[in-house]
Amino acid sequence: MTSKMKRKRKQAIIMAGGKGGTGKTVAATSIADYFCERKIPLALVDCDLENQRRGGLSTFFHSAAKLTIRGERGMDELIDHLLESAADSGLIDLGAGSGADTHKWFAAMGDSLDELGIDLTLVTVITSSPAAIQTLYDWASELKSRCKYVVVKNCRDGDTFPLLDDTETGATFLKLAKPSIIKLEKRASDIQAELETRRLTVGQALAPDDRDIGTFLAKAVVRARLRGYFNRINAELDRVQGILIP
Repeated sequence: MTSKMKRKRKQAIIMAGGKGGTGKTVAATSIADYFCERKIPLALVDCDLENQRRGGLSTFFHSAAKLTIRGERGMDELIDHLLESAADSGLIDLGAGSGADTHKWFAAMGDSLDELGIDLTLVTVITSSPAAIQTLYDWASELKSRCKYVVVKNCRDGDTFPLLDDTETGATFLKLAKPSIIKLEKRASDIQAELETRRLTVGQALAPDDRDIGTFLAKAVVRARLRGYFNRINAELDRVQGILIP
């Protein structure tokens, strides 16, 4: 009797959608750059289709699939896409306010993830904003131990995050979820604005290809800044490599 071939497990990296403007897309594109530099296949899925000002993953990576999770079986179709992908890992960029749609799905289907062969990592970007921290707690309350947690501290407002580090709620989350925590440094506003205008990630602006990066991003001192951003966020992602890469 021939046994069925065991299907390799998939890694779903979900960028939690909550309050807009936290730096979620910057973190998502940094993760995508990280995989790209290491030539590790990564399925990109852009569910942040309403983000027209800064753009979602598909704005920066044209190969990203555009899927909506708003329909009755939107999350089912997302999972199907990951299972059918040739890549072992998928990065899903959810839109702001998508918690209501995804939480209902996880309540009904979350226990089936293991059966489907999917390991889940939730990446949440936080700032000093109470709303950003609440997004993290809302997701953790729903997912509990179904996933691994990566918390990205966006240092745009400074290096302190008292609502996570100095509150009883934060202490409970840190104790129960045991998240891996990394930092995203603040970028110079003119450099970030130019990247967004040209729809470039830091990795793409540095890559020796045919992209038009313009005269500003081509300046030696700006490229040195970009290289510093790239190296430092990659050093942070190296700390969670064992979680992101199966």
